[in-house]
Amino acid sequence: MSPCHAYALDVTNKAVKPWTQDELAFYLRTGFHPAHGVSRGTMGLVTAELAFADPADVAAMARAIIARMAPSVDARGGWASAVDRAPLAPKGAIPESESATIYRTTCEGCHDGSRPPPFGGLALSRSTGLTGESPRNLINVILYGLRAAERGETTPAMPGYAGALSDAQVEALVAWLRTNLTNEAPWQDVAATVDKARKMDAAMLDFPPGGKGADPAKEAH
Repeated sequence: MSPCHAYALDVTNKAVKPWTQDELAFYLRTGFHPAHGVSRGTMGLVTAELAFADPADVAAMARAIIARMAPSVDARGGWASAVDRAPLAPKGAIPESESATIYRTTCEGCHDGSRPPPFGGLALSRSTGLTGESPRNLINVILYGLRAAERGETTPAMPGYAGALSDAQVEALVAWLRTNLTNEAPWQDVAATVDKARKMDAAMLDFPPGGKGADPAKEAH
């Protein structure tokens, strides 16, 4: 089983802010876009390789992917507008609870959208990690954080909370984020996913940039 979840690249894609061709091409070349986030795990390998690809080829890839995702854009317009109006509370006032306190003390200070990376992150209501099909990537980041870029890029850096939050607290926080900062249905497998992520070797998330540098065409002979 992969340590990460790959999000849909068709009409079912759950990005709150629909990708543009230029944004996706930038992300594929650099592994980061300020409106969408940072690549990680196996996707980190992909973007590390694409950094050396012909920009025209990457642009063509982005154009093809955007064409597959485009039909869903209009359906997401209403929620995207609500997030734009109030990114920290798109559903209105947030009720007090233990999970809300965890969010405010561990997440909101950096994810209020007021500072650029690496010392600030996008408002979480804009994150596909919350709106996507699986909680796996969100749980990975909560537990193990995000390492700072090693090649000089200004990308997000975040500490992990594996030693600070219990499994029950992570589960409650993830469920709270999904309920209060998205318009998606609750995830059904949060507890099991937290357990799997906790037992995983965290090094599996830190793929070395550049992959193995092999040419598949040459390897076939």
